[in-house]
Amino acid sequence: MKFSVVMPIHYSDGKFLSTTLPSVYRLEPDEIILVFDKRAVETACVRARYVHVVETAKALIRKGGYEKRTRLIEIGDTVNWSSRIAYLRVMGFLAASNRVILNTDADTILDPKIKEDLNLIGHDGIAMISFRRLEFPLSLQFFVHRLLLVFHLEESFSPIYAFDKNTWLATEDFELMRQVPQQSDDVHFHLLISKGHKVLFKEVRCVHLKPVLTKERKYSEGKALWQVKRNPFWKILARSIVYLDVEFMMGYIHERWHRKN
Repeated sequence: MKFSVVMPIHYSDGKFLSTTLPSVYRLEPDEIILVFDKRAVETACVRARYVHVVETAKALIRKGGYEKRTRLIEIGDTVNWSSRIAYLRVMGFLAASNRVILNTDADTILDPKIKEDLNLIGHDGIAMISFRRLEFPLSLQFFVHRLLLVFHLEESFSPIYAFDKNTWLATEDFELMRQVPQQSDDVHFHLLISKGHKVLFKEVRCVHLKPVLTKERKYSEGKALWQVKRNPFWKILARSIVYLDVEFMMGYIHERWHRKN
């Protein structure tokens, strides 16, 4: 089956590419679309880092012999989207020439076994497959996360997923997508497609080279679970207690209060 891989890349992702991009090539996709976020390139220091990450990607492309299959897209325009990463992904998805698209992140090493499951898309009502990933380095939070999945207290959908482009275009609400907050575009994709189509979850050995979670990101994730999923308070409370995550709880409470007032 022919398929495309879409990977959004921020200028801070250069430290990951030498490990993660070769894992994309091992899947032997028919097309690779790298979407670079050029909007934040303002200072001389940031420009230097941006040029470095682009040149790193080009060198890896040459080394892998994938010049003819790889497309580099630089997005520098400013758009009225709440989530910049969601906009980058959508631009990559729209540019993809194949029906089956695999979305990945620049900080994730892909398991080659993913390719075996892509043939399932389009059969028996399956429109999307989510591939779970391990966190590196391992931490207590990782094991807590796995436990919460068992009790359905945590979101099981992973940002590493493959889907049918035609199904996505038929179900996507682009005006709603513009309003999706940071860290929630993958949940949005899942919710829309799963309303009328089958979504599979696959246990594979993808590895997330986990960056440090900032307080701002945790706060944003808390806000998103009210904005996008309308998660009940008891789930958020349980998660916050287990993770000892005050910022996550505060983001949820603030967003829920703000919507009511």
